[in-house]
Amino acid sequence: MPYIESELEFNQYYQNIINRDEVGYKEIRDEYISNWSGSGGPLRDTDGTILLFEKIVDGEGSYGDSYEHENQKISANSTYFVYDQSDEINNIIDREFSEL
Repeated sequence: MPYIESELEFNQYYQNIINRDEVGYKEIRDEYISNWSGSGGPLRDTDGTILLFEKIVDGEGSYGDSYEHENQKISANSTYFVYDQSDEINNIIDREFSEL
């Protein structure tokens, strides 16, 4: 028979599983961070994939907040191309359609 959420708060077996998972997650996160030798870039695994971790609150799990660490920040260049919209471009590129 399944438990309701309020019963799980007092179920020692369930609480031990939660605590074990939290500790395991933090150990993996800390191991990646301590072994990271990137020069100020984002944290990556051996395949070059960027790793992002969630902030874990002891006994409560995650609320979806990011774990804040100097190697967890990713910056994106927000510049974009500005295309020439003047009529001069029509002298360079033939934009007229014609039948074959």
